[in-house]
Amino acid sequence: MEWIIVERGEASARRLEAVRLADGETRCLIAGATGAPYGATLDPTGRWLAARVEVDGEPRCALIDLEAAAVRALAQSLDAAWQLEPIEFDDAGRRLLATGRHGAAAASDVYVVEIDPDALVDAEGQRLVAGAHNPERMGLWAPRFAPGGGSVFYLQRGAGDLYTVVVLDVDTPGDSMPSGRAPSRRTLALTEPMRIAPEAGLVFCPARKQLYFAHLLAGKQRLARKPLTGQPPRSWWRAHPEIRSIDADPDGAGVAYVADGQVLWADLELDDVLVLSDGPATGPVRCAPDGWVLYLSGTGEATELRAIHRPSRSEQTVWTGPADAFTIAPPTATARLAALPAGPLPDYVPDPEALARREAEETARREAEEAARKAAEDAARKAAEETARQAAEEAERRATEERRAAEEALRAKAAALAAAAVQADAAAEEAARQAAVAVSGVGEVA
Repeated sequence: MEWIIVERGEASARRLEAVRLADGETRCLIAGATGAPYGATLDPTGRWLAARVEVDGEPRCALIDLEAAAVRALAQSLDAAWQLEPIEFDDAGRRLLATGRHGAAAASDVYVVEIDPDALVDAEGQRLVAGAHNPERMGLWAPRFAPGGGSVFYLQRGAGDLYTVVVLDVDTPGDSMPSGRAPSRRTLALTEPMRIAPEAGLVFCPARKQLYFAHLLAGKQRLARKPLTGQPPRSWWRAHPEIRSIDADPDGAGVAYVADGQVLWADLELDDVLVLSDGPATGPVRCAPDGWVLYLSGTGEATELRAIHRPSRSEQTVWTGPADAFTIAPPTATARLAALPAGPLPDYVPDPEALARREAEETARREAEEAARKAAEDAARKAAEETARQAAEEAERRATEERRAAEEALRAKAAALAAAAVQADAAAEEAARQAAVAVSGVGEVA
């Protein structure tokens, strides 16, 4: 845990910065006015950082390429009809989960975009692979990837302000997006409609194969869990006026959340809720490896990023500065973040030489494909000609054999007729001879 990404400043001068915890060294990633938080999210490979920005007052999704040290764009954000905000990357960094609207739609949908990290042009390296729409037109909330990026969990709002936990199968065709704006995929409801506070979020723990969310019960919010093994949701006993943030321990030991100004821990082994810190906790909570839990405390210049070592219950301030949100950078991003310049990153511009190389490679590829196509056509034509020639020769051979067989049959028949004629002549001669002998014998008797 060497770097964090923090959002700091007011709406008129908001900045997204990378901060090295060891010495407070910063790298400004984006600076500019925005009416809402950036909602920054890093991909686990350390290559990409996605953030919400505004263009002419409309939300757009920026892709910060830490390898190229430049700000790129989600292809749909180049079209004013799209209003997308990033949520998170899958664990391979090849798919981005986003929510947003298209055109005049009033409710947010869920979209999955596949990203080619080697693409030089954004519009050519990105494609929508799945989308989900609420059939009741009441929006979808808090989507989260499952490991591998093949499934997405989200909350679907329905009548009576009830929510259903739904899973989207990203790679199986279905009817999730009737409008056709994105490929439709199969969905499955995991719960019955129930009262859920969507602002607290939806968190999935792969180690436990459980989902966590804030359940509204008797006017209070309780942390709830929903196993994927079929059991119904179950809520912990401790109730709060509001649960502000939830995050699951990566090892599956429990769930940290912020409520009542405290940082609490739902221990899955003890099946109990414990107080980790009295805070005061004002911002999001994040679970890090090795038993660390981080959260924001205070406001303005007095904001502190605090870290709790859960096994020892020790707590320390690791950074101080104006911030209202933070993200823990994965170790894979350390070298790239350290190499970034101090100022805001420029817009991405493809390297002309790289574009020329790509065009040459594309031309060579097309020429090779055309040559292969022609070679295949020539081979097919020659094969057809050879097949026709062989068929003609075979027909001629069979005709010759049939003709020879017919001639042989005629010769055999002629020979048989000749033999029969010879036998008939011999029989006639014998009959004549015998007749002559008989006549001669009668003369002698007389």
